[in-house]
Parts: sequence; C-alpha cells; structure tokens
Amino acid sequence: MNTYLTKDEIKELTGYTYVRLQCEHLDRINIPYHCDRYGNPKVYRAKYEAMEGDKNYSPEPSINLDAMKGVING
Repeated sequence: MNTYLTKDEIKELTGYTYVRLQCEHLDRINIPYHCDRYGNPKVYRAKYEAMEGDKNYSPEPSINLDAMKGVING
C-alpha cells in the first residue's frame, strides 16, 4: 500500500486534472496535503482514510442553521 494517494486517486477525489485546481479543491474540502518538488499535491493515505472514517468530518463546507437561529433569536 502506498503512503500517499496516487495521482489517479487525487484526480478522482478532486475531479480535476490540473494540479492547481486539485490543490484549490483540496483546500476547499479541508484535506491536508503538501506538494512535491514538481508541484503535485501529496495526500497521506492514512490521514485521508482516518478523515473518511470520522463521523464528524464533512468534506464540504456547511452552515449550522441551528446555531444561526440561536444567534438570530437571541
């Protein structure tokens, strides 16, 4: 098993072929990564799998409407 997700897995995860867009998408969905010397994003497989198994983790940004109602209603 590889330490990092493969280039194809990152392409499938982000939906993008271009490295810049892959990095932007990883930033948007809060997946930690670092770039290799060629600029390709490297995502630790173990970290990604742990995040996927976390029931509280949501890759897409979300709005907590109940919290907003509490603030609005005082």
